[in-house]
Amino acid sequence: MTFTSTKRSPAGVSGSTIINHKIRVKLDLTCEEYVVADYIYNWQKRNPKEHCPIDNDKEEMFRNIGIRSYEILETLFSLLKKKIVSDIQGFSIYSQLDDETRKKAIANHSELQMTVLPIWTDEFEGKLDKEFDEFWGVYGHVGNKVEANNMFRKARKVATYDHLLVRHQKYVKFLNSEEEKWRGKMNCSSWLNPMYKKFDDKYETKPAPEPEGDGELKFEM
Repeated sequence: MTFTSTKRSPAGVSGSTIINHKIRVKLDLTCEEYVVADYIYNWQKRNPKEHCPIDNDKEEMFRNIGIRSYEILETLFSLLKKKIVSDIQGFSIYSQLDDETRKKAIANHSELQMTVLPIWTDEFEGKLDKEFDEFWGVYGHVGNKVEANNMFRKARKVATYDHLLVRHQKYVKFLNSEEEKWRGKMNCSSWLNPMYKKFDDKYETKPAPEPEGDGELKFEM
């Protein structure tokens, strides 16, 4: 008697994840974080008007991406902190709790609904690349372009593109003032670094001094 074994895909499992390590490194993600974000992103592409539901026992996600329930929760906490995803039920507050309290809170939580933020989707739609190329030109190509690109993507997690443009205009005006002309312009990567937020510094300039007298010319004979 001969037995044959046929390997079949589990029912209900579809899709695949190809990790773009260039994007993964830019967004400072682990492979697991990338896979979970990609799962949510692709679900929303198929259902553009809805948030991605994540059932309480995480069984569907486990079947599709092979990550265990508690690991998925920890990964979601990390993605929330990194502002790659957001939720609509206040799930992020659980990240502040100790493990035991968090497990109890989650056990009583209804189905979670998650969505990926523009910092993720823009990577696949090319928006951030276009924004950076424009900003790099506006800034004057000061410093290392690769480092500036990395910092630009991190800065965009905490600030809008329009905000960065407005703050840069303020910074240029500050550097061109009489009192600050001696200053050199910071490297673009340093100015964009979200750890120091130099783009949000108070770039105040002193108003030009008023002319002495009433402004009229007087001649003495």
